[in-house]
Amino acid sequence: MDKDIFIRPFQITDICTVSRMYLSLPKKDRRVFHPCPFHWWLVVPIVTILSIEPLLHKFIRLVFPRASFFPLIARDTASGRCAGFTYLQMRRKNTDGSYLATLGILVEAGYRTKGVGSQLMAGLIKQAYENNVSKIWLTVSADNESAINLYLRHGFIITNTKDKGDVWDGKFYTVHEMELVLDKKREAEK
Repeated sequence: MDKDIFIRPFQITDICTVSRMYLSLPKKDRRVFHPCPFHWWLVVPIVTILSIEPLLHKFIRLVFPRASFFPLIARDTASGRCAGFTYLQMRRKNTDGSYLATLGILVEAGYRTKGVGSQLMAGLIKQAYENNVSKIWLTVSADNESAINLYLRHGFIITNTKDKGDVWDGKFYTVHEMELVLDKKREAEK
């Protein structure tokens, strides 16, 4: 694990850095990380402001939970570079008051296999607990072995595989649906 990496909540000044990081990705990396809101670069500042301003975020979460977004950034303290980015996006409020959320994670190529993804995942799961998320759900390209292994190490399970579950650049790809049920994980930790 890289000791020079600091995980912190996303700040308004990170918008350009993360947008540049995403836009500089090689085409093969964009294929495996193409979540909303990055499809629409104009949405990123709006979503970020709604996410980091506490009163706005609380209001949005009550009125329209799907717009509730919890981003984290990994900074290399030695170089100041952005090493990675992750977010938790609320999808649905369950009848028990808990939430279903999705996640996205991106680690800069030079920081992969150095523990940055694990640090980001740990921070994200902590935020999920703090925000009453009962389940985190995601899709991952079936050929993205490093991401699948990261998710498995953090307790996710593969719940479904879909042929032609994703399309990128006019081609279809197989994806795995994965989930982490946090209530069960809490029980296992007791």
